[in-house]
Amino acid sequence: MTAKVTLGATIPTTQYGNLQPSFEMEGATVDAALDAAVLTMQRFWNLVSDKPLSLREVREVVASTAVELTCWASGSRVLFDPVAHRYSPGEWLSGSAFAGRFTSDFPADLIAGKMAAKADDVEPADILAMWALNAEASSTFGTAVHAALQLYGTYLVTSQSVKGSNESALTKNPILRPIVESFFVGRENEQAVYEVFVADPVLRHCGQIDRLLITGPRRLRVQDFKSNATLDDKETIGLPFRGVVASTKLGAYWLQLSFYAAILIRHGWAVEGLDIFHLQGDGSWVTHSHDVVDISEVI
Repeated sequence: MTAKVTLGATIPTTQYGNLQPSFEMEGATVDAALDAAVLTMQRFWNLVSDKPLSLREVREVVASTAVELTCWASGSRVLFDPVAHRYSPGEWLSGSAFAGRFTSDFPADLIAGKMAAKADDVEPADILAMWALNAEASSTFGTAVHAALQLYGTYLVTSQSVKGSNESALTKNPILRPIVESFFVGRENEQAVYEVFVADPVLRHCGQIDRLLITGPRRLRVQDFKSNATLDDKETIGLPFRGVVASTKLGAYWLQLSFYAAILIRHGWAVEGLDIFHLQGDGSWVTHSHDVVDISEVI
């Protein structure tokens, strides 16, 4: 039996009046459902409000939504709450959060307000909602691509054993199928693992890696899949990495992958380099490669 809680709030904003979101969450208990609703509200509040929402009580993890992740390199176990996007117990730093320390935030409220002021009968809230839905569509597609690649990369041998072919490991989705087939052309002999969680319990660094290519005994490359329209969008890169990586989205991604590489290096792996596989509009892939960036002075 599950408990259900509906939580609503009015969020005061200077850019576009007040927002009044409402979230309905389920949990094993009322407390679990309430925790999930409160943390979801806090996450949304902090995305749109001028001032962050502080909670009197922040629990380590929402029991009803937490999953246990095991570090591929060390066996360390960490709890992850996908609702609040928090690792637990204690405070952990993820790869995306690390890279975010050296990049600028997009001033969505400010830009939406300026755009609305130049248009007739358009509210900033509508522009923000449009952007949010656009981002959700892109994110959902990217998640599907990742899952289809992981399916084939992880379960090809299983499919061949039980079916005598690759059919069970190859998505039947007509859009995703050629994308997967295109990626794996020429990679038949590669040894790789997918959707790998790594964690350093000492520094409390952790994150999920799309693909690790094993190149030799305790040697590998850290790899990532990207389905962005472009990787060349300008990005402000802060010191000490300004000039070390390009001032683009791609440059920021190298910092994130170097964060994961640093965790693996501390676990005794030699990381030969970083790769980003960028999906093109025609379903083909372009590979970008970079040396591991030395981030030791900031961690």
